[in-house]
Amino acid sequence: MFLYAAVPKLLDLQGFSEAVARYHMLPGAVIPSFALLLASLELVLGFLLLTGIYVRMSAWLTIALNVMFMIAMGQAIIRGIDASCGCFAVSREPLGFAVIMRDMAFIAMAGLVLWRENKFS
Repeated sequence: MFLYAAVPKLLDLQGFSEAVARYHMLPGAVIPSFALLLASLELVLGFLLLTGIYVRMSAWLTIALNVMFMIAMGQAIIRGIDASCGCFAVSREPLGFAVIMRDMAFIAMAGLVLWRENKFS
């Protein structure tokens, strides 16, 4: 999923930077760098999880990243910010309960990866 989300963001970094800016959480000067870092991290995590390299670290980073996404979306919802999710660069999916639940499902999947790694290590 991270690979699927990262590639369009990297191909349209300007559009993704605008999506990040709509959350009103970061100073304007750091948004392009943060957007590049975030999309790159998603790409690397997707690759690592897909290939089974550094699985535990990747699962923990996946959990942390999804918690960060949920915090960002939650604060935007509470503040009444009208923004699309920005989850997939071309998507105009609105912020809401369904998007937060999807991130919770990703956290559960990463937790399952950690549990399996502990069980079979």
